[in-house]
Amino acid sequence: MTREELAALCRKARDVGSVKHEDFVDYFVVLESRRKVGDREAWQTSEHAYMAVDGKLAMANEDHRKQGKWLDFGEPKVLLDNPEQLTLQVTVTSEIYGARHGIATSRKKGGTPAEREFPWEVAETSATGRALAAMGYGLL
Repeated sequence: MTREELAALCRKARDVGSVKHEDFVDYFVVLESRRKVGDREAWQTSEHAYMAVDGKLAMANEDHRKQGKWLDFGEPKVLLDNPEQLTLQVTVTSEIYGARHGIATSRKKGGTPAEREFPWEVAETSATGRALAAMGYGLL
């Protein structure tokens, strides 16, 4: 998927407050997924545009700056912390959109290298991204 194809997808998405997804197109990455088709051994690959969390943060901060409103990122709440995993809840509160929360888990055992080495950062970042997506940032 080219940058222009990503921009075209962004133009179809709803604006969020005072910002347009197209203005943050460079924060989108293309993810590939594969799924089995029918009963045969055929696989189909498809591409999906995904806005990284730094893009959602940039969008949210710019939207609130333009509107002269505040945006607050609360302290993460630990829902589960054991040798296998860490689950955090992050609440983002907006003067415009109210409060939204996101929950994410890092697998300390069996997870990606980043999850195993930096479980707090991975869970906090993912949970923050989910809370911002609940406000509409980064959704195509």
